[in-house]
Amino acid sequence: MENARAVWAIAALPGSREEDSAWKATLNRHLDIAKLLTRWSKTVRGEVIDGRLNFSSLVDIAERADQAVVAYLDQRIRSEGMSDESNNLIGQLPEQETIKQARRISLIRNWRRLQNYEVWRFAKAVRSAPGEWWLSIERKRVDRFLDKLLQQILDDWDSGVSYLSEDKLDRIRYLEEGTGLMPLSGSSNPRRGLAVSDWLQRCAVFDQSIKNLRERVRTK
Repeated sequence: MENARAVWAIAALPGSREEDSAWKATLNRHLDIAKLLTRWSKTVRGEVIDGRLNFSSLVDIAERADQAVVAYLDQRIRSEGMSDESNNLIGQLPEQETIKQARRISLIRNWRRLQNYEVWRFAKAVRSAPGEWWLSIERKRVDRFLDKLLQQILDDWDSGVSYLSEDKLDRIRYLEEGTGLMPLSGSSNPRRGLAVSDWLQRCAVFDQSIKNLRERVRTK
């Protein structure tokens, strides 16, 4: 993901520098990278929806690529306003329905694999349910919490709940705690675990960012 890191770097550059030709050249060079990232994102989401790629691929590739492009667009628009290039790139961002479909399908499939003990992660958090046979009652309790967590997320998505509000995450965090799911910590790997509630909140921020970009195109 070297190209993705390059696009992320754009967002860290300071200020508006319309008169700086080197700055313009940098923006244009990264425009090509951003276009590549949108193609990666589209391909990966299609593979996720078709069942050929899993939840981790969605989060680690498609969502990271889209976040990089959104960060780049935000910087470019603040630097030079809404150009035709930015307008066209916004048009290449994934449609909200495709985003929702990929999340839903991959999360449900992940849950099913977890039930079959094919994997030990739900979303990007590690399952810590007790494995000893004499703790079967506790294991069943944890499984029920996991079932309820998934159902709550699906119900919230269906009813249009926005996780931008902290209070909307209270129920999610309660159920998450009951599952014993633990995000990996202490690692420098950018693909390390992520709490389910943190992922949902990150998704909400991303969705709002895309919505804001499209609103700017309509009001151009």
